[in-house]
Amino acid sequence: MIEIENMIDERQQKLRQIADHYQEKQLWKLAEECGELVQALSKHALTGDKRPVIEEIADVKNVAPQVEYLLGIEDDVEPMMEYKLDRTIKDVEKQQKKNGLSGADAADVFEQKIGRTDMQELEKILEEIDKEIAKERAICEDLEDTPGWRLYEKTMNRAKDIIRKHMNDGNDINVTAKDDGWIPVEKRLPEKKDVYLVTYHPCYWDNVHPDIAIGIDTFRGKTTWAKKKFQKVIAWKPLPEPYRPERRKDGQAD
Repeated sequence: MIEIENMIDERQQKLRQIADHYQEKQLWKLAEECGELVQALSKHALTGDKRPVIEEIADVKNVAPQVEYLLGIEDDVEPMMEYKLDRTIKDVEKQQKKNGLSGADAADVFEQKIGRTDMQELEKILEEIDKEIAKERAICEDLEDTPGWRLYEKTMNRAKDIIRKHMNDGNDINVTAKDDGWIPVEKRLPEKKDVYLVTYHPCYWDNVHPDIAIGIDTFRGKTTWAKKKFQKVIAWKPLPEPYRPERRKDGQAD
């Protein structure tokens, strides 16, 4: 127990040493780290990758106590955390009672909901970011022209851009009907060497011949197409099955 307390004290000393050195820069550092956590969470929602989430949570948990120390609110945060926890627990118990769920059942439902993360939920995240920016702008109206505010706004907008990118990538993972089966080369290349139906620019350089045509080409592996000197492939799809005329009993084609 004493060893754990010593570890906590040592960590607190390190955090305060860093805060004393960087001073108010750490306020904007916290805003930056929160923005990066939003990015990591949006990536996890689509890919399941936990590593960026772990890293960004660690950053936020390291910088947040420094801000508490710099603002002199260390003794105020802990009671607020307890208040919010108790309030949330009451809401959870009220919902469980209303739905007739036990704690274990509620956990299962929660996991199912997490597993159904979709584009609508990502849209809600974007809306929340916009609301957060608007709220901070109203509070920090006099700071809008400062480097700190510009860094905060840039970080939040970058988070939105990354979320939108993943939303678009998510739409492209499965080829939809409107794509008619075409797969853009920027999204994915064939997994094996073979002949494919391709959409291409007749000349490799777009600005020389901007027309688009359809033909066949051989994928040679990695990023190489056989006719790369004469055409630039922009999308591909497997060749359809060839037409096979039905044969009559006498062996002649219809």
